[in-house]
Amino acid sequence: MRPLLQIDPSRIRENFLSLCRFLNAPRGVAVVKDDGYGLGMEGVVQALAEIPDAVEAFAVASLEEATELARWLPPEKILVLYAPPTRGEIRDLLESPFQVAVGTSRVLEALRQTPSRPGLHLHVDIGMNRLGLSEEQALAVLEAHPWEGLMLHFPLAPWEDPEGYGLLVRRARRWMNLFRGVRPEGRVHIANTALALSGESWLSGSFPRAGLGLWGLAPSPEIPSSLELAFELRAPVVEVKEVPAGAGISYGWTFRTTRTSRIGVVAVGYADGLPRALSGKGFVVYRNRRFPMVGAVTMDLVMVDFTEGPVPEVGEEVVLLGSPPAMHPWDWARFSGTIVYEVLTGLGKRALRRFVPEQVG
Repeated sequence: MRPLLQIDPSRIRENFLSLCRFLNAPRGVAVVKDDGYGLGMEGVVQALAEIPDAVEAFAVASLEEATELARWLPPEKILVLYAPPTRGEIRDLLESPFQVAVGTSRVLEALRQTPSRPGLHLHVDIGMNRLGLSEEQALAVLEAHPWEGLMLHFPLAPWEDPEGYGLLVRRARRWMNLFRGVRPEGRVHIANTALALSGESWLSGSFPRAGLGLWGLAPSPEIPSSLELAFELRAPVVEVKEVPAGAGISYGWTFRTTRTSRIGVVAVGYADGLPRALSGKGFVVYRNRRFPMVGAVTMDLVMVDFTEGPVPEVGEEVVLLGSPPAMHPWDWARFSGTIVYEVLTGLGKRALRRFVPEQVG
């Protein structure tokens, strides 16, 4: 009695290659941090294993994630984006075989006391004011190490603040020129999914960092995208009840039937990432038809009104999240007052992950 995330590896591959093509890039970086945005990083690795020459690196958030990922990949193909806070952990990271993004003062300090090593990426802060070396710090070490890559991170999309975005572009182009002047063979990775989808000419030849886009999602529902959703969430029906008119459904009786109704109980709840905000607002799809969720979403179960039929048998699955006519991840995000990233990373570990080519949507 578990929900199922059904994932199409062929769509993951095509989405990745599409993002590379938008930038005229021969290769790209696959971002699989936070367990592949909550959907499973092992599956992404398996999906992209068929196009190894197209993947420059697999990026993760921590040394711990890199160690786990090394079960399936050569360590030199793994890029650690964020350094740990303590000096001992930083030493362990720099002594590891993984590629490392150098983006904090403590890592920079440790590098001064460590023999130069391969696999270093210069992470410059051009306006995120999160991680990344200041431009002054980065200029001071630009020629001090055999940098393999330049990493920049955009905090704005073009439509959010055109003036601010223009400033970021000028800074990014300056750093691309500076870096290529010193390391012409180095890799430049600037474009997250939103920037890669823009396909702006100044980005041509730089590598995309594909994270959300691997799954066929754009960072905003307003961004035009040819990417294809690579997964859907299903769950089995565990009971179907006939209840009389006037019956209350679920906690608080926030829904009462107005007629004799066929209510299905579906094995998914907010412990699996189904937002409680969908109570009385969401729907499931069964046999290509939409049926409303009724009453409050509970921890492990949600109730669905199948009165207008067809009525599923116990054990049959319904689709909660996927391509039309199912609810889209951005639908969940809007109802919950959040972003699609939070929707994906909130999907619970109880859901089985099944990789089935060409079986999604």
